[in-house]
Amino acid sequence: MIKKQIFQVIFLFLNPKGWKNALKNFQVRGKLILMKFKQALNLNEKIKEILKTNFLSNSTYLKDHIFETSFLTGRGFCF
Repeated sequence: MIKKQIFQVIFLFLNPKGWKNALKNFQVRGKLILMKFKQALNLNEKIKEILKTNFLSNSTYLKDHIFETSFLTGRGFCF
């Protein structure tokens, strides 16, 4: 495994086109990772907003629902 990586690095040094392709691949992967991270953050914010509105309108229902699911899964929630 390590020998394969060393040979790949040496090949990149010897092949300038390889450098360009490697940089492009790295940039594309980095952009994809950042996009997915941003999507996850946006989803997290949306879930927080939904929970806030549901919690304010149906606080006893939400507490009962969380208690039931926590009881079934074995995880505890305290209010």
